[in-house]
Amino acid sequence: MKIIFQIFILITLCQPVFGQLKKYNYKSKKEPNSKYLVRDYNFTMEKMKDGSVIAKFYYPENKMITTFYTLKSRKSGIKHGLSYNQSDDGELLTKGSYYNDKKEGPWFEHGSQGEYKIGIKTGKWITKEGDYLIREENYSNGVLDHDFYEYDTLGNITIHRLYDNGNLLNEQIDSTYYIHKIPARFNECNELNIAGEELAKCSTKKMLQFIYSRIEYPKNARKQEIDGVALAVLTIDEKGKVSDIHMKRALSIDIKKECERVLSLMPDWLPASENGKAITSKIEVPIRFELK
Repeated sequence: MKIIFQIFILITLCQPVFGQLKKYNYKSKKEPNSKYLVRDYNFTMEKMKDGSVIAKFYYPENKMITTFYTLKSRKSGIKHGLSYNQSDDGELLTKGSYYNDKKEGPWFEHGSQGEYKIGIKTGKWITKEGDYLIREENYSNGVLDHDFYEYDTLGNITIHRLYDNGNLLNEQIDSTYYIHKIPARFNECNELNIAGEELAKCSTKKMLQFIYSRIEYPKNARKQEIDGVALAVLTIDEKGKVSDIHMKRALSIDIKKECERVLSLMPDWLPASENGKAITSKIEVPIRFELK
């Protein structure tokens, strides 16, 4: 079973002054009976008849809508209505609705689905990998409450935890089905004699340092005022080598090339393992490009 871990990266660079932005033709993506308020290189804003406003970000190379959200009005800036995020090729990442700037009702978030009430997770949430149910959680007031289950691909319960208002009361691990998993780690942390959460923090920190010291904001992307979060998925094979780089969200072709350039320079990792055996795993690497 493939394992996905997330590492969050922030790139903040200063923006020089440029002239008028280049406009891009997204007419085929326009909402019926709407009126354009803004049309930029990778962004549009449309006013609907009821006064609400729909904002859309695109991957310019194929005109895919990667971010969509609804505002009560342009002036208010309050999210109110449908919102979703997609990869550059249309894979759904998140989807749900806002009510007065708070998540409300059913939501899908990176493989997990459940309910929000006034911006707070509530009730049962399930997580799937493909067709397989891998996790079932229960929430009250935004914290874990009652039963928590993890499953293997055959549907066997591997972990059962009992929570009370966010506090873990009991944990049962079925050694018959449980697989002890260790994520891939940045190699520089291996000699520090640390483990668990401390090792994970070290790996993230070393990754950040590697990215920060090499990545550059592409000139054309900066000129077109393209910013946001690029999402890469790295495949780390059983020998610790980066065997594949897939840009799930690239923002623009220039940002895609720059992310691929830097990520391809990575040294070998310590591979992920299951019950002590090295395996191939995947790591999600969101890289934020922010203009200031």
